[in-house]
Amino acid sequence: MSYSLSHYFLLLFLSVALLSCSSEQSEESGESNNFRTSESEALDRSNLSPEEIGQHISSTAQQRLGRNLMKAIEKRGFEYAVSYCRLKASEIVDSVAFEQNATVQRVSDKPRNPRNAANDKELEYIQRYQQALAKAEDWDHQIDQTDQRNTFYTPIITQPLCLNCHGELGSDVEDKLYVRIRSQYPQDKAIGYGLTEVRGLWKIQWDRK
Repeated sequence: MSYSLSHYFLLLFLSVALLSCSSEQSEESGESNNFRTSESEALDRSNLSPEEIGQHISSTAQQRLGRNLMKAIEKRGFEYAVSYCRLKASEIVDSVAFEQNATVQRVSDKPRNPRNAANDKELEYIQRYQQALAKAEDWDHQIDQTDQRNTFYTPIITQPLCLNCHGELGSDVEDKLYVRIRSQYPQDKAIGYGLTEVRGLWKIQWDRK
């Protein structure tokens, strides 16, 4: 199924705004939130296509991550959210993976955390989405299949909130905030984005049964 940009942004508008951050764990203390919910929330995959499964899991992860990061921003501001994200983002994403019996990752050509760097194949997919977005062309989710596993990819596209931590230095990203970002992520590359640009991919994997 092909997707137009208007369709994509309608879906994105209906979800919670995402402030994409790295999943690296930190030694800093933070709230001891339990992000896992009941296992009954696991998706019934029996009558769903791989695309529908991947969409559901990636949307769930995006909404949960966005909801919790918004709470952190509202509580103490963006500087606090940088530390919160470093400490808690992987726990939030892993809670969705646990519930859905899947692997949930984010990968990027310009990662904040080097462990989220895209491999060669993923870089190709990112470039494909970037070109489609630049030309306002329709696009498809990417689904790779082996005898054992399904792998689903969908783009992460920058929204206004994202630019506070991923936009242009000195205009979108305040100098004081970027000092904080670099203290947490010395190898940061996830900067200099504009609005509605492809910042990376959600990567969802699950066993074929």
